[in-house]
Amino acid sequence: MALPGVAIIGCGLIGKKRAKAMTGARLVACADVELSRARALAATAPGASAMDNWRAAVVRADVQIVIVATSVDVAPE
Repeated sequence: MALPGVAIIGCGLIGKKRAKAMTGARLVACADVELSRARALAATAPGASAMDNWRAAVVRADVQIVIVATSVDVAPE
């Protein structure tokens, strides 16, 4: 059975911590308004994609779990 795919929305400090602590799943998508942060986090997981649009991350067929790690002022979106 394949591990479930995870998208992390918000790739700053908290997103990095969530990715590091993740077990039993694989990181497949990293989304952040600052694309360089998404790219940096995606580079830590083989095959993970980086994007600057959270909507594109959550609709992927290989994403079964979404971790929202954004700041409070952005989370309501």
